[in-house]
Amino acid sequence: MQHGTARRRTRLHSISARGRLRGVIPREVVKRLAAYIRAIAILAVPLMMASAPPPASVQQSVVVPDGWVADVYLAESGICLRRVGGELLVGGFNTVWSGTTPIAQGGFVAAAIDRAPDGTLYVSEAIFPASLWRFPPDGSGQQTALWGFKYSHGVCVLPNGDVLALDTGWLNFAGEDGKIVKVPPTLASVEQLPAEVTSPLLINPASIELGPDGYVYFAERRYLWFQDGSIWRFKPGNPVAELVLAGLGDPFDTAWAPDGALFITDGTNLLRWHPQTGTIELWASGFVAPHGVDVAPNGDVYV
Repeated sequence: MQHGTARRRTRLHSISARGRLRGVIPREVVKRLAAYIRAIAILAVPLMMASAPPPASVQQSVVVPDGWVADVYLAESGICLRRVGGELLVGGFNTVWSGTTPIAQGGFVAAAIDRAPDGTLYVSEAIFPASLWRFPPDGSGQQTALWGFKYSHGVCVLPNGDVLALDTGWLNFAGEDGKIVKVPPTLASVEQLPAEVTSPLLINPASIELGPDGYVYFAERRYLWFQDGSIWRFKPGNPVAELVLAGLGDPFDTAWAPDGALFITDGTNLLRWHPQTGTIELWASGFVAPHGVDVAPNGDVYV
């Protein structure tokens, strides 16, 4: 999307648009390759943090050349989104906002956020070595809920209060697999916990969401240039996940719409997948780095 000088910023939009669906490469399972690339990625994260812009709450309305209309709610530092009831939570560098109001601050780079029914806020981290942070509703501050992640882009609170978190395997030197774990009530290391999904063997999971059918859905991101992205689902308590959508580029975040469709950020595109019919369409394209997506009850999409 072209917004003049704002193009290099992370933007939060409310949009409705369509475009062209690009081709994808067939999925191949390849692991434990290019350790030097992983090392470079790890070393680059501190430089990214050092150059991160300060948070800002710039509100404006823009019309892009293709005719899309977008309301810009957060112009800087937004990385992940989560709508809890009528509240839109935005996570970024060291801060989680409710709209444009900071509600949690600490030494983290938020990759995913969710809130439990009792008000506890969970923030997963996007920097190696990573932790899952917990912010109690009493305002007592940042607490470590789980440590030992390589990189975690996914946390999901289930209706029964269980909290699931993702650990990705590709950002480490040994090439361990990715993992989905249940967060225990006491502090622990993610390496000590059993995997909630044992089949398939995960590499780079992202964006865990509870679906309207009671299944837990997660994305597998592209692994270098060998593995295409995909969407999987599993029943809580069942360690075997099933493939529901293959042939994606690099799915990073997902969100369910009121009509049962699943929005997926994929590379620079926003896709809309209909599980009932199996159809997939390009809803919007031309983004720079769409790391987060969520859908309001009225169907407005935030990216």
